[in-house]
Amino acid sequence: MKKVLKFLGLFLLLIIAIVLVGGLIVPKKYHFEKSIEIAAGKEKVWNNMNSLSSMIKWMPWMKMDPKMTSQITGDDGNVGATYTWKSEELGDGSMKINSLTPMEKTGLDLQFGPSKTISQANILLSGDSTKSKVTWTLDSEMQYPMNFVMGLFMDKFMDKDYGTGLNNLKAMSEAK
Repeated sequence: MKKVLKFLGLFLLLIIAIVLVGGLIVPKKYHFEKSIEIAAGKEKVWNNMNSLSSMIKWMPWMKMDPKMTSQITGDDGNVGATYTWKSEELGDGSMKINSLTPMEKTGLDLQFGPSKTISQANILLSGDSTKSKVTWTLDSEMQYPMNFVMGLFMDKFMDKDYGTGLNNLKAMSEAK
């Protein structure tokens, strides 16, 4: 029994050491982006991404917790408008419009839970009157030593969630 406990203790120390050392090696800054082509003109797509009330219709997280409570404050569709949510499953947070360039870009400040860290997301639009391309980006800074753990899995989670959101936006924008 002592050998098993000693082995488990050493194994736990090894895992902790890997996380601590890995956190020193893995970058704290994180960037992710994903794009989609949409068979709809820029104006139609822009109308689905230029306000918080339109974005929450296609962003995937808003549908994950039916008990989530949320509200929009400020002048929706303008810089300063803020969407806040409370969720036992997903945690609490906020999304604030920090910049708008009509028909080109919606910039967002994201804050999750009690963290003071603010991440930046941008939804970029290009194209013409018949087709569009949307690129959704995220820039964040992860805290040591969680940057190592998050760095291992973040791309996989972001790719899935951003893919779902962009496909939702595509379906909404291409609908007649």
